[in-house]
Amino acid sequence: MITSLRCFVLGTFLSFALAFTTYIDDTNTTAWTFNGDTNISTWQYVTPQNCPTGKGCIGLVDGSQTYNKTFHESRANGENLNQLLYGSLLVRGKSVSIYGVSSYISGSVTFTGPQSKQETWDSHGTGPMAGIYNVEYATFDGLNENEDTVISFQVTGWVVFDYAIVNASDPVQPSPTPTPPPPRSRKPIAPIVGGVVGGCVGLAFIASLVIWWILRRRAASKRAVTASGTIESPAEEKSASPPPYSSPLSSSEMEQGGSSIVPASPTVSQNRQERISQLEAELNTLRQSELGMSPQERLTALEQEVREIRRVQNAIPEIY
Repeated sequence: MITSLRCFVLGTFLSFALAFTTYIDDTNTTAWTFNGDTNISTWQYVTPQNCPTGKGCIGLVDGSQTYNKTFHESRANGENLNQLLYGSLLVRGKSVSIYGVSSYISGSVTFTGPQSKQETWDSHGTGPMAGIYNVEYATFDGLNENEDTVISFQVTGWVVFDYAIVNASDPVQPSPTPTPPPPRSRKPIAPIVGGVVGGCVGLAFIASLVIWWILRRRAASKRAVTASGTIESPAEEKSASPPPYSSPLSSSEMEQGGSSIVPASPTVSQNRQERISQLEAELNTLRQSELGMSPQERLTALEQEVREIRRVQNAIPEIY
């Protein structure tokens, strides 16, 4: 029973200890920064993607033995190993330890923590050619867990950064630097307002044309209806036309030789009376010539008389 209790207590303690320990890989760009690249010295970032075999790509580090199979290596072109590279690590916790790889190649790194506390690591070029992994470069204790802590470093020669371990009373990650939102693009207001106003004016103009065309059609329809309602029928037109001029001589008066001819009106001029008398005389002469004619001659005379009457009717208006 006591043994079981001891195991339970130990397991609980280890669980809490592990829960408050955080590994920060060199690929975490929120925590790590690697700067100072020049054409002489640079940082080489090795991953399984750019070095599939895990070793032999850059230097002598075996990537398969590093944490997460990645690492950052300071490299100098040629023999100049004194070009400085630098960077920083952002953490939040009560302590932090930084780990890397050591080899026979010379290299040193100086870390600066809170209150200008410094830690220095130097390989002295005494390590094996194959390298030593999980080497502790520096440790900073007594950090303020309520705020972020920046550990800066400067490198000379060949140094390989692998990962860092942060211990905290609470499993709190360092707060990332807030990224300012992208500036909102200001849309040009004048073209938008001009487009809206122009569109409204265009629509109003089109609507006015449509209304004008509809009113014009209606007015034309009303005029057509009014005109069709006042059109006189042929009978009305005939009755409205002035009566044909009638001869002042009746048919009985013409058969009696025109003895009872009466002037059409007291206002008839002397020329009209003379013309009528002349026409009556010619008609009487024609009638007298009909006596003793044969039926055919009589028919011809009648036709001539009809033509004469028509000529008389047509000639009478000329005397007004």
